[in-house]
Amino acid sequence: MDPKEVIQGLLATTTLSDEVSKYLEFKLTYCLDGKCEIGLVVSEKHHNPFGTLQGGVISDLVEQAMSYAFYSTLSEKESFVTLTLQVNYFKPVTKNAIKAIAVCTNRGKNISFLECELITSEGTLLAKANMTCKIIQIS
Repeated sequence: MDPKEVIQGLLATTTLSDEVSKYLEFKLTYCLDGKCEIGLVVSEKHHNPFGTLQGGVISDLVEQAMSYAFYSTLSEKESFVTLTLQVNYFKPVTKNAIKAIAVCTNRGKNISFLECELITSEGTLLAKANMTCKIIQIS
């Protein structure tokens, strides 16, 4: 299936199709030409035992944003695998609307690089992430 058609369908509902994203209530707000935004309203459901947003939820949110940003650059005959994922955390979150903004900064023939910023609705930078992907051909 054409990645652009899949993304258009997801944007129409704002709901991502995988079960983890549904459970965590990620909302796809923008995805086109190597850029993607996914939002989350943080609640206690997302907290670790210490009362702040679980680092794994942040990691999953930025990975999803970068994955969809990259997916939007692929053809029907391409898919990808993640080679590396790095997340740097700057500030804790207890409750707030947050947004992961991802961009494909280098789309290579085989290997590509993406970056993502996690920010609050007020624009405070919470985390930065990057990911390296390998393009694979599918039949």
